Amino acid sequence: MNHSVKIKTRPSKKYSNDKSMLFIRINISRQTKYYSLGTNYACFENEWDTNKEHFKKNFKGYQNADSHLESVKMKANKALIELELKGEDYIIHDFDVLFK
Repeated sequence: MNHSVKIKTRPSKKYSNDKSMLFIRINISRQTKYYSLGTNYACFENEWDTNKEHFKKNFKGYQNADSHLESVKMKANKALIELELKGEDYIIHDFDVLFK
């Protein structure tokens, strides 16, 4: 099955202080679901590298924040691998059960 895990900002989802929310985006066979990464990982547009999917050096605590993002991506990928190993078709809901 085709799937992907990305960390994205959603310009339409901003906090009152104008910081963008960060989400982990899961695509499974053209179905998409976003999971919020919480207020600790909100940032201004100039603090986020869209291509590399990590914080820029001007984000306070960027190294720890990037480590956390990588661990969330690893958790998501682990759930997807578990689903793949079952050898059956799966949908977003199946991922949801393993990821939360």
